[in-house]
Order: sequence, then C-alpha cells, then structure tokens
Amino acid sequence: MLNPHRVCLVTPVILHPPAQTCGRSASRFVVLSLWRGYLFNNKPPVRLETTFSYLEICSINIHSLTQVVLETDRQTLSFSVLHVEDLEAMDIDNIYYMNNWREFDLQDFSHLDSSSVFQPVVSKIYSKELKLLTFLLSRSPSLEELSLEASGLKMDFALKMAAALQEHRSSTLQSINLSGNPLEDKGAGCLSQVLSSTQLFSVSLTHLDLSANPGSMGTEEATVLFLFKFLSSTNSLSHLDLSDTSCPLDTLFVSLSAGCCFKLMHLNLARNPFSHRSIGQFFSQSCELKYVGLSATKLPPQALRLLLQGLATNILLLGLELDISSCELRSAGAQVIQEHISEVTAITSLDISDNGFESDMVTLVLSVGMSLSPAPRTGKKLCHEVQSLSVSDSKLKAGVHILLSALGGHAALTEVDISGNNIGDTGAKMLAKALLTNTTLRTLSWDRNNVTARGFQDVADALERNFTLQQVSGLADITQSYRGNPTEQKRPCTRCLDRNNQRQSVRVELQQVFKAQQSEMEVQGLCLQLEDSLQRLNPCSPQEVQAEVLTAQEVLHNARESFKVSWMQNGSSRSEEEVPEKKGRRMGRSPSVVDSNPHVSQVSKPLPVPVTLPPE
Repeated sequence: MLNPHRVCLVTPVILHPPAQTCGRSASRFVVLSLWRGYLFNNKPPVRLETTFSYLEICSINIHSLTQVVLETDRQTLSFSVLHVEDLEAMDIDNIYYMNNWREFDLQDFSHLDSSSVFQPVVSKIYSKELKLLTFLLSRSPSLEELSLEASGLKMDFALKMAAALQEHRSSTLQSINLSGNPLEDKGAGCLSQVLSSTQLFSVSLTHLDLSANPGSMGTEEATVLFLFKFLSSTNSLSHLDLSDTSCPLDTLFVSLSAGCCFKLMHLNLARNPFSHRSIGQFFSQSCELKYVGLSATKLPPQALRLLLQGLATNILLLGLELDISSCELRSAGAQVIQEHISEVTAITSLDISDNGFESDMVTLVLSVGMSLSPAPRTGKKLCHEVQSLSVSDSKLKAGVHILLSALGGHAALTEVDISGNNIGDTGAKMLAKALLTNTTLRTLSWDRNNVTARGFQDVADALERNFTLQQVSGLADITQSYRGNPTEQKRPCTRCLDRNNQRQSVRVELQQVFKAQQSEMEVQGLCLQLEDSLQRLNPCSPQEVQAEVLTAQEVLHNARESFKVSWMQNGSSRSEEEVPEKKGRRMGRSPSVVDSNPHVSQVSKPLPVPVTLPPE
C-alpha cells in the first residue's frame, strides 16, 4: 500500500478521541516512513485513515513513556503506544532528560526486565503495589526520595539495597518509604545498620517509613540496636513511622529523647507494645512535634500520665495532634485524662475514640477543653483549647446529649467526630439544637448512629439557619433512611454546605483586602507625619538639617517601594484615593507627598529640598 515509500516503524496504538467529543478509544496502527506518518485501522480491510508530513507537525507532547499527543496544522492526534518493549535504556534516559522529569514511576516499566531500566537523572522513585524482585539503587547517584510502598519486597531486596547504600556512601537520600513490605527482621536490621554506620544519613535523611511490617523489629535484637543507635545520635529526621513493626516502645523513647527532640514533627508508633520508661522526658523536650500516633498501643495509665505531664511542662509545642484511640484506657485512663488535660496547652486535636470509657465518657468529654481552665501555678485563663475532638465508637448513646448541649455554647471546637454512638433520632434532635447556636464548628462526622428520616430532617432544618458549618460526614446514611429518593433528601444539606463554603471564601478575601488597605493607610499617615517634620526643619540652616533630609528621602523611597509591592500582592486595582495637599508652600513647591493614581497608590518622588553643601 505504501510502496515505494520505505517503512521505518510500524507500531500498534490506542487512539484517543478529542476531549470535546464523547467518542470511544480505538485500536490503530501508526506507520512512519522517511518523510511522512500514516494512521491505519487494524481490522480488515486495512485502510488509510489519515496521513501527515513531518513538516506539518507543530508540537509533540510526551505525557508519559506511552502517552503521546501530536499536533499538526490540520489535526491533533492523541494515542497510547501499546508495545514499548523495544525501548532501550538510552531511549528512556533521553525521554526523562528532555522533559526534565525527576519522578520515576516503576509501574511504567512493569513489562521490562529490571536490568533494562537505567535512570541516572531522577531524584524520586515511586512504586505502589508493584511486585519487584531487585532494584539497582547504585545506578541513581542523585536519588533523593525512594518510595516502594506495598511492592512485595522481601528480605533479599533489603539486603541488596543495604549493600548498594553501603557501597555508595555519597548517597543523597532524603526519604525512604518501604512500608507494607515483608522485609522481616534480618532485612530491616541490615538497613538499620547502614543508616547507623553512614554519617551522611544523619544529615540528609528526613523521612523514614518502615511501617506495616509486623515482627520486623520484635525478634532480632540487632535490628533494634542498630535502629536505636541511629535515632539516638543527632539526626535530621522530621517524619518517623514505625507503626505495626513490633518495635519495643519503652527502649525507643530513650533513643528519641537523645537524638530526635529538635526536628521530629511526625511520629507514628501505632500498634506496638508499650511501656512507660522515659516517655515523659521525650515529650517535655520535643520542639517541633505536630503529630503523635499511639493508636492501639494498649497505653498503660501510668504511661499516659507521664505523656500528659511531659506535654504540660513543654512550653515550645503548639498545634499538636494526639491520637490515643483504641488503647483500652477504660476508667483508669479516663481519670488520668481528666486530671491532666487542662494543663496541656499544646494539644489542638485529640482522638480518644474506642477506649472503653462507657459511663466515664460524658464527664471525660466535658473536661477536654469544654471550658477555660486555670493554668497551673499562675491561676490565669488559658487561651489555647482543643479544637478537634473524636469520640467515635465510644458507646455514648444517651450520654451524647450532654456533649451536644456543651457543643452548642462551646467557642473552640472546630471539628467533632461522634460516629458510631447510636445517638438515634433523639440525639439527632439535640445535634440540630446545637447547630442552631454554634458558630465555630466547621467539620462534623456522625456516621453510623441509627438515625431515621425524622432525625435527618431535623438536622437539615437546622443547617438552613447555620452559616458556619462547611463539611458534614454522614450523608451516606440517608440512603438507608430514604430508600425511595435519597438524592432529593441530600440536596438541602449539600446546598447549605455549599452556601457556607462560599461565604467563607468571600470572608477570607475581604479580610485580605482590609489588611492591605489598612497597611496602605498607615504608610500614608507616616508620609504625612514625615512631611510635617520636614516643614519644621525649613528655618534651620542647610548644614544642620542635611543628615535629616537625606534620611527622610530614604524613608520616602522605601514607602514608595512598599506601595508597589502591596499592589502587586493584592492583584486588584484600588479606587482612587487622594491625600489632601497641605496648605502652604515649602521651599516654593507643593508639599504633596502621595501621588494619586487610579490604578496604583504610589508615593511620589522625594521632595527636593535645596541644601547648599559647604565647599570641601
């Protein structure tokens, strides 16, 4: 069909329809000759659908190794290449280099042998749910982030990775994520040994995630020792996730207290055995913590007491999110929280759900930031309160009434989760009553509460008069209550939430504009004060006021530049605002300082003050 043209390449593709149409993708063949490209259908009888000259091509966009968009003078073709097995390593390198890609997704190469993949220019490697056997880390000297989450990696991979890191001690790795891989204790131990023996990792590594690997740190003593050695030395870790690794937390906190107090922000130790040794020291010395996850650790009451006492003595932490859910705290833990929670000002988000508090839950909730409490030793009121509270799956039932009543007048909570408490229609009515008076709550979760259509209607009516709540989780339960037409029942709730979100965005914009206008008024006032000062200097001799005049000119110049920056940041034109000119003259010139402009408020040039300099 193409004779006498010489065919250079024939490859099957999936042709994608234009975005503005609703057509379906179709299989085609792309044929490339020396000077032209052809698109054929792949079903008999074979026929030519379109052709183009290479000189007609306007642009070629490569979105991935298989996705190509080709634009000519007459048409745009978007297609996916089906067979890329013939791509050589150099082809892959060129594609990544030319497009300046630095994030390398191994799923793009699942069809290739691992020995064919070579990436010297990438800085991030990502993989999820892709079963790999080996990966040659040494071929990426500029690698900064390695994420191989749930990739089926086993102990042999960990050993080879440790050997590659040991051989190339100049590695610049900043993030390692091997969560969800059965590395076993020996594999985790080899990696920990490399981290502890290479000084460079103490400076470069900021993110370490070995979570979801049960037993990897509970049987091999060497594994724990090497990891703890790395953590106890001065390091740069800001994110540490060892959840579900059987890591002994009593010894871990000793190491954290020695080397991780100053930079660690995210700490997740959920589902690990717990003791109380040295936990208070770490939390009293931490400087940057934002998240602590101790869920399902069976936290002993004494350990909880030391944790809260450590946070109470720490004056550096603010905005901490603490998760102690599913720890089986029961009555003893509830008593500890009631005794010490008022002293802890660092916590803004607290998750105490599913702890078997039962009858103690009501009094416990009322003690968690429901009113301003006297600060220890000073007797002053605390201005920092818990803003997010989760009491899901706590079997509150009728006890939720007290919580919702307090919520109606509470001025700090912005997020509440009362899911799974079987509050019923009576609880829904109490919730609706609280929403009528509450003006601070932004997010509410109340799934799985055995609420019927009547209860949902009460909440929907309350939302009509609530203008601050922005997100509600629990609308899915409406499907069970309104089997006939759940969409119609959801619509009033979603309409109210959309209205509130729009009001919030407008409020933020107005606040930004007000702050900008206020700043401009302050600068204008300072300019007028400076002008008055210059006028008072007129009777003085030039030699006496020379230094003051030069300083004034510099201040006016800085004010003018400030106006320019303020206008560029706001991005909106200001209405014409004129500063009245002062009556009188100074040195034969109008004393006006601010130049009115309908598009940008700007300070005029420094006022020329005739100063005669003495001869040198």
